[in-house]
Amino acid sequence: MTFQFLLNGTPLEASEAATLIKTFKNSRKAPTIELSEVFDIAKLDSKALFDMAVDKRSKELASLAWKISVSKPAKEMKVSRPTAQKTIGESPEALIDELHRSRSYWAVGAAMILDYFSKTNEWSTLRTIATFYVNDIDESCGVPRDSVLYKGFTWSEEQGGYDPVALQANVDRRDTFHVSPVYLSLREGMGWCLRNGLIEKESQISYGSLDGTKGHMTQRVYYNIRLTKWGQDVSQLWADSNAYILNFFAARRQGS
Repeated sequence: MTFQFLLNGTPLEASEAATLIKTFKNSRKAPTIELSEVFDIAKLDSKALFDMAVDKRSKELASLAWKISVSKPAKEMKVSRPTAQKTIGESPEALIDELHRSRSYWAVGAAMILDYFSKTNEWSTLRTIATFYVNDIDESCGVPRDSVLYKGFTWSEEQGGYDPVALQANVDRRDTFHVSPVYLSLREGMGWCLRNGLIEKESQISYGSLDGTKGHMTQRVYYNIRLTKWGQDVSQLWADSNAYILNFFAARRQGS
């Protein structure tokens, strides 16, 4: 795709536009470009992007897919219709049926969220939920060792269970937790749950070190989530959600 840059209606070459942007890179207030005014976001398929992210193990694609899935173009926003409530008209049975009919990663992510909070409704992170299911399913011996369930996790003798693999020196980024199928599924499933008013979320920032040395501190946004009252109703109605999750990961192998 070729972009045509304009300055007060006068066409600019791409190199000229780049030079102009560099000129203002040190300005106090960065200019904002609303991409929904350039692209028809409604036509973008977040599910296709998410599947591509899993296939390519790309954190950037996964993040983009999630942001598209939970956003709406500004021109379609209506003040009288809160986005968190826009599909609540569907019955709990209809939402559960939608998940049952889908064999996609986003669906199992939503299933894990609903199933996890059927036991508790305290705030929890996607990392906590992911780690719980890897260890819970492993203890049940319900999936083969080459299941995608284990991708992004490593066995810890100290913990007596599986822990997420962090990005650090000598670790391939493609093997880390934040590009694992389980985590990406939860990210996409969280978007579906938000759109259907099933959960509420709050964002936090974690600080860590990329290689354990000073000067390499990293920041990552993570989310605490819990079910809404509506989400609790759906969760309590779905009696076989755990079996759905188990069957999903039993059927999917690494490298296939």
